[in-house]
Amino acid sequence: MAHGDFSQTTDGGGAERASHTHEDGGAPGPALRRERRQALSSVITGGVLLVAGLVLLLVITPQNAAVERDFAAARPCAARSDSSECLRTVPAAVRHVTKVVSRSTRYSLTLAPAGGAEWHVKMAGIGGLAAQVSVGDEVRATLWRGEVRFVSFGELRQDTTDNPKGAHRPWEAVGLGTTLLSLGFLWGAYWLWRRASDSPAGSPWQIAVPMGGTLVLAGVGGLASLLAPSAWGAVVVVAVAAVPVAVVCAVLIRVKRRQTTDTIEVAARVPEGERCFAGSLRGGVPYEVPGYDYLVVGPGRFATTADPTGVFACREVPGTLVPVRVRPFYRTDPWPGLSHEFVVVECRDGETPVLVAVGRRNADVVLGALESAHSAHLARGADAADGPVPGALGDRCVVQRGR
Repeated sequence: MAHGDFSQTTDGGGAERASHTHEDGGAPGPALRRERRQALSSVITGGVLLVAGLVLLLVITPQNAAVERDFAAARPCAARSDSSECLRTVPAAVRHVTKVVSRSTRYSLTLAPAGGAEWHVKMAGIGGLAAQVSVGDEVRATLWRGEVRFVSFGELRQDTTDNPKGAHRPWEAVGLGTTLLSLGFLWGAYWLWRRASDSPAGSPWQIAVPMGGTLVLAGVGGLASLLAPSAWGAVVVVAVAAVPVAVVCAVLIRVKRRQTTDTIEVAARVPEGERCFAGSLRGGVPYEVPGYDYLVVGPGRFATTADPTGVFACREVPGTLVPVRVRPFYRTDPWPGLSHEFVVVECRDGETPVLVAVGRRNADVVLGALESAHSAHLARGADAADGPVPGALGDRCVVQRGR
C-alpha cells in the first residue's frame, strides 16, 4: 500500500479495511509481511506460554503435590530409627540470627546440632519464632528427608522455606494463568494471519478485546489456584468467571462492530507561539525528508526538522496541505513500531495523500497550524508564495519552547 493511501473498503460491521497487496497484482505488500512476522512472533510466544503452562500444571505441580502429601502423612520417628521418611526432631543451638529488611522483615537461622554440621535455614513468613530467639538459645529442629522443615521454641513453631506444605500452589497458579494467557496470543496470531484485512488498526479490537478477556481469566485463575481448596476448585472458579467475562467481551465486540469510523474527534487549536515536538511527515511529496522527526508549528506555519530544539534545518510545508481527519495508528502506516501514544493526521496536498504522525496531546495544535497555514495560503491567493520557500533547508527557526 502506498504511503498515505487513504483508499479503504468497509466490511459488514462498518470497520475500515486496507489493502495488503501491491497495485500490480496480488503480491504481498510490506504491511502483509509485517503482519505475518507479527503473527509468527505471537504464535511463538503463545506456544511457549502454552507449553510452559502445561508443564507446570501436568508435571511440576503434581510432583510438588505428591511431596506435600508424603510430608503430611509422615509420622514422628521411632526410637533408633534411621529412616528419612519420618519426622526427626533434633535439639540445636542458635548460632546466628540474620535479619533481612526489605518490604518485609525476613529471618534466617544458623543452627548447630550436637555433634553435627551447622544448618542454615530460611524461615517462612514474617517475624514469628525467629524474631523471638537469640544466639545461644536451644531450639528443636524437625527434619524430613534430610531437610529442616520447621523449628520449635517453647510453644512457638515456625515453618522453614523448605516446608512442602502448600508448595504446589504457586506452580499451579503460574501454570493456570500462563496457559490461559497463551490462548490470547494464539488467537492474535490466528487473526493476524487470516483476518488482518478486517482492520488496519495498530491495536485492533479484534485482538485487544479477546486478549483483555484472557488477561482477566489468567488473573482469576492464578488467584483461585492460591486460594481454592483444590485444583478442580480453581478450574470451577475460572469457569464461573468466564461467563461474565464472555458477556462483557460480547458487548464490547457488538459496540465495536457498530462503529462506522475510527476517526478521533480533535478540536483544532492554533498555537499561540511557535513550538517544536516529536512528529513525522510521509507522503512522497517534495517536502518529505527522511530523518526529519520533529515538527515546528505556529500561527500560520507548519514545518519539519531534524533538530529536536527546532532551531535549525527546517523544511517548510506549503499551505496547500489540508488536514482531513485524525485517526489511530495503522499497521499499514509507514512507521513500523510507532508508539500507540501517537495518532495520525490524514492530509491531502491537492490529490496527493500525506500522513503526519504526532503525539496525541499535540494533535490539536497540529490541526490548528495546518488549518491556519492553509487559510493564510488562500488569503494570499493560490499564486502567492507561502512565506518561507517550501522545501528550503537551513532556515533558522525561532521557536518558543512548548510544553
